[in-house]
Amino acid sequence: MGYFGRVAQHSRGPWFREGIVEDDGLDWYYTFEDEQGLKFLLSSNMEYNDRWNMTRMWQAHQRVEGISWFGGYWLSAELMIRHPRFRQMAIGWRMLSFFGMAQVFKFPLNYYAAQTYSPLIGAYLRKYSEVSANDAFEINDRKREYYQIDTSDYMNYTEASLREDGMHMHVNHGPQPVSY
Repeated sequence: MGYFGRVAQHSRGPWFREGIVEDDGLDWYYTFEDEQGLKFLLSSNMEYNDRWNMTRMWQAHQRVEGISWFGGYWLSAELMIRHPRFRQMAIGWRMLSFFGMAQVFKFPLNYYAAQTYSPLIGAYLRKYSEVSANDAFEINDRKREYYQIDTSDYMNYTEASLREDGMHMHVNHGPQPVSY
């Protein structure tokens, strides 16, 4: 069955975020590239402490990226206000220049911040490269498969089979099929 069962079980969000890190409600999975090509790593295949450290580093990286965008917008606004060449432009060209220059200013800010997070995140990805897979559907995770409910054979049990098992007998075990 694999990690996804070859069907996307949830909204994956915008296409450009799909290739970085994804939170599926249970775990995170990371997409990275090494000498073997594109690889996927599921966070539940990592040790507990490493999983939380990696999650915190990714969230810190996202926070720094937001700060870089803010700095890029700020510097771009200052440029649009103070430089006479931009003040003479039509409003449409000025807005287009504003967003373009914000992107240009964001790159060096993000590059500087990436020098801190990139080696650390890369070390974790290399550490767990043996449990990563080249295809996201090849990832096996017992925790994920526990939460997958097989509905191909609906209610294939009876009251008697629940009594025999003993483990599944409790006060509320849902609707029972009719026994003939």
